[in-house]
Amino acid sequence: GRRARRGGVATGPDDGAGGPSAGGASVSARAVEALNLLPSAHTPTGKLLHCVDFLERVSAHFSARFAGRVVDADALLAMVCQHVVAADVARPHAEVSFIEEFSRDGQLLSGKAGYALITLKASLHYLDSLDDFARLSSE
Repeated sequence: GRRARRGGVATGPDDGAGGPSAGGASVSARAVEALNLLPSAHTPTGKLLHCVDFLERVSAHFSARFAGRVVDADALLAMVCQHVVAADVARPHAEVSFIEEFSRDGQLLSGKAGYALITLKASLHYLDSLDDFARLSSE
């Protein structure tokens, strides 16, 4: 699956902030690290905090690339997909389902946390559609 590609991961002191080491790399090691922490959290709130951290790090990583331009939702989704592919989360759908199922507080799923969750969910849906298309095309 998705974990096969690992090229282009930025490393270095400025990674995640859009600095010099992040300029040419397509994936932020810090953002991938934040996403990889998702399974270590045992509460919906903890998992949501990792989702927010992940999305903020993706955004920071690409801020230099899009300096002076507006990054729309489509561009953000593409960036998040790149990071999901590079991450090593064994069951990302289960992580998202856990958050949705056990978040009793509606406030938990709104605002920045809700946006981070729905962006991750949309990226998984998009990547699944690519997998489905590839499977159907090869039949």
